[in-house]
Amino acid sequence: MTNVINIGIIGAGAIGCLFGGNISKVKYNNITINVTLYTRERHKKAIRDNGLILEQNGKKENLLNLNVFTEPKYPNRPNINDKFPFQYLFLTTKTYDLESALDEYCELIKNSKYFIILQNGIGNVEIVKKKISHFKILRAVTSNGALMERDGYIIRTGKGITKIGFIKTENSEKETVKINKEDKKNLETLKTILNLANLETEIVDNIESVCWEKIFINVGINSFGALTGLRNGELLEIKGLRDIMKRAVIEAVKVAKKKGIELKAKNYVKIMLEVAKKTSMNKNSMLQDILSGKNKTEISFINEKIVSYGKQLGVDVSINEVLSYLIHGLEKANN
Repeated sequence: MTNVINIGIIGAGAIGCLFGGNISKVKYNNITINVTLYTRERHKKAIRDNGLILEQNGKKENLLNLNVFTEPKYPNRPNINDKFPFQYLFLTTKTYDLESALDEYCELIKNSKYFIILQNGIGNVEIVKKKISHFKILRAVTSNGALMERDGYIIRTGKGITKIGFIKTENSEKETVKINKEDKKNLETLKTILNLANLETEIVDNIESVCWEKIFINVGINSFGALTGLRNGELLEIKGLRDIMKRAVIEAVKVAKKKGIELKAKNYVKIMLEVAKKTSMNKNSMLQDILSGKNKTEISFINEKIVSYGKQLGVDVSINEVLSYLIHGLEKANN
């Protein structure tokens, strides 16, 4: 095993800095872990001037050992591995920035050992697979919450679990390709690092089903919060609204089943409502985008992706279609 592990994070906003900041504190055997953040200019300047301030459980830490860039360059470190400058390179941009990030950071991605997609939504893997080797793509889904209070200052708003796994890869005969021993070992190493970073993590065999399970929650909460301006828990106080949230999830579950996604026998409507209650004080990420004046949200990879798949498969997706149009209206209003 190498005595240096280099980890990069593209699009280091709230979640990216939550992961990067906590990973930078890890002491793992005799291994040096270097973390490099790629982020916006103002955020970079704040971190370089004052360190990354990370608030968790009411305690503030000032992290000073991070490389920070706005442009896709390698840190000037003598221990950067020539073969794989980054053993693990995370993508934590918003999904609407996915394609531009893939283009801008193509050399970093190509020269990294593993590329981990840590984003909301479905359909993003399909885009990534067109540009890079299937065998290096990992998918991560997290229920951790984070908020950028200001440039250089991140607050952990919720402690959750992260699930990681290789995406499903098939050979020319449409048979699933098995993961080799080296990849399994390296995945276990990543899991260990994340757990040591206080980011509870488990490896799953079918990461696609996990992505869909999270999308059911996003479908039932995000657009409703963005449209009403309500916190997650406040959505549940209006019966009619709560009923429409349920119907949106039911549509999404029907699409997943028709698409052949392997789902566990769970009540996904109930799970969505429980998450909304558990995170009752949260303003979801789509609402935060609208409130901050952004003219883009992740709707195209959440409700609108359900609409796209549903129409292809002959499933009624009328609730999700209306929600998608209304969110696009809010985006236009923010232009």
